Amino acid sequence: MLLDFTLTQILTTWTAAAPLHRLITYILAELLIWLFPLVLYILWQLPESRGRFHAARKAVMMALMATVIGFAVKSAISVIWSRPRPFVLHSNLPHMLFSLDPLSFPSAHALIAVTIGTSLLFSGYRKLGWLLIAVSLLIAVGRVLAGVHYPSDVVAGLCIGVGIAWYVHREASSIGKYLPNR
Repeated sequence: MLLDFTLTQILTTWTAAAPLHRLITYILAELLIWLFPLVLYILWQLPESRGRFHAARKAVMMALMATVIGFAVKSAISVIWSRPRPFVLHSNLPHMLFSLDPLSFPSAHALIAVTIGTSLLFSGYRKLGWLLIAVSLLIAVGRVLAGVHYPSDVVAGLCIGVGIAWYVHREASSIGKYLPNR
């Protein structure tokens, strides 16, 4: 907990140091997450090309299913482990964003972002998946810079997200044997 607080304090002090730092933090922590639903929407709307239409829609459905399951897991963990946000426990800590959810563990932003990126990676969209995973890491850093999460919150969110995406894809690939042939 001491290492978590020390890292959070160092990063939030950097954010508070200059207006440009606050702008970068705001983009990373609040705006970048909106790239994910946009990507899913574009992928869903892609015209059929070389038989990839069905694959694109299946990838979007898998990503959404993994995201819903991931959010349910996050909610259950938050009930069991109710950890307040850093700015709630340490009122002198600079922070940028106010959240309706007073609990910080694990980070929903990091979890949702990496779940979608990993799910698309497992669905065969390698370049897009890796790009979104990289963006997920930027979002995770931004959430700590903004003072709304400890580093362990975002690391937990990232780990849970990757695990949920892997599990959903593993189970979806094994369920095919129970479905009727077309």
